[in-house]
Amino acid sequence: EEQAHRRALALDQTLAADSPENNDYRRNLGRGYWFLGQVLMWTAPNRRAEAEAVFRSALAIQGDLAADRPAIHEYRHHLAQTYLRLGLTIGYLGRRDEERQALGEAAKLLEHLVKQSASTPAYRNVLANVYYWVALRQPAHDAQVSLQRAIALQEKLIADYPAVTDYQYDWARSQTRLGQVLLQSDQIQAAENALVQAAGT
Repeated sequence: EEQAHRRALALDQTLAADSPENNDYRRNLGRGYWFLGQVLMWTAPNRRAEAEAVFRSALAIQGDLAADRPAIHEYRHHLAQTYLRLGLTIGYLGRRDEERQALGEAAKLLEHLVKQSASTPAYRNVLANVYYWVALRQPAHDAQVSLQRAIALQEKLIADYPAVTDYQYDWARSQTRLGQVLLQSDQIQAAENALVQAAGT
């Protein structure tokens, strides 16, 4: 899988170099780096430093695209996805402050996109996932707030798209984590309610 992504990336690099004014080629190159970073991040834990470098290459391209064409929501969506994956990668490498900063950038971009285009499910879905991952590094009270934000988005997604099982899985994951956080805060009944709901999916 890695080699296939590297071959695709090489083609994207050639096309973007030959036609630097072509935004489609630039977009594809940024996504090519993102897909390769995904492979390195999830399938090769000992290569996460390499994944970080690949995600940063994606950020450089996607950041320029988003700045050049702010009206194109797709560019900011891709940029936010890369910030999310970069944040997770940095977190696995133990650099918590940089992880929080990257996840914060992802949240800020997505919150703005959701305000501009609330009907687009992908923006709400990724934003909910960002809130979930942010909560994992927060103290209990702050984590509770982030998880409740994630759950609110996920409940609306489930209501709008009941056939999409990924939304149900993500909601149950957030509910489970919320139950754990509430237990840490000695909110026993609320924790039980959250865990029972999660188990019922």
